[in-house]
Amino acid sequence: MSLYGINAYTSNSYYSTLLAGKNKQQGSDLSSMLSNAFKTDSNDLYAIAKKVHMVRSKDYQKELLEGFKEYFSGVSSADKEAASKANDEKLSAAAKKLGEYAGNLAVGGSALYDDAEKSISAVKNFADSYNSTLDSLQNSENTKALEKGVQMVNSAKAYSRTLKRIGISIGSDNRLSVNEEQLKAASPTTMKSLFSGNYSLANRIADKANYIHRTAALSSTNLPTYNSKGTRNDYYNRLSAMMFNSKV
Repeated sequence: MSLYGINAYTSNSYYSTLLAGKNKQQGSDLSSMLSNAFKTDSNDLYAIAKKVHMVRSKDYQKELLEGFKEYFSGVSSADKEAASKANDEKLSAAAKKLGEYAGNLAVGGSALYDDAEKSISAVKNFADSYNSTLDSLQNSENTKALEKGVQMVNSAKAYSRTLKRIGISIGSDNRLSVNEEQLKAASPTTMKSLFSGNYSLANRIADKANYIHRTAALSSTNLPTYNSKGTRNDYYNRLSAMMFNSKV
């Protein structure tokens, strides 16, 4: 066996022993083991995580870190999974509503945009459901939903100048803010050109929202997906919600 192979075997066995102790010993004993092994404060997860590079396998590193996080946070994997599923259900519902409101704006013709009361109500519903979808995306671990969320925000930002003309601004948190007085004074022609039609902002948002709705709904059921070769695929890889918290 090569020196690399011996080191890999030794380090993986070493960490296996530590994690195995979690199930066999009291918490204080495990804390002592971790503290002594890493020569650091047992509550300093960052310091411990820096030592994980000793493990050669990336999958093993991920499993090890999850074990440490669970130990120090006191939150079980089952609890995390339940919270993730609940958020996926919430995200699916919010995105479905956004898809419906955006879709109505996209197909709305003169009957909608020449009626000030109807068009204002429709735009406000659109903005509210857009913000609700962003709120749920921030807590999501669904990779595909997050990717579409970023695309959705970028689509809105591409129309930021026109949106501002009708009283809608995009904040640093990517949420939409509606100035109702400006919205009431907006030109029906401007609103129609912005929201109505196949190439409008509303139609672009509707497409992405409907995708988010479907992928979040599937994720909340915990059903496996398969690739073209019939091999089981983990389609919804875990992704930190921090990915979406940053400005786009």
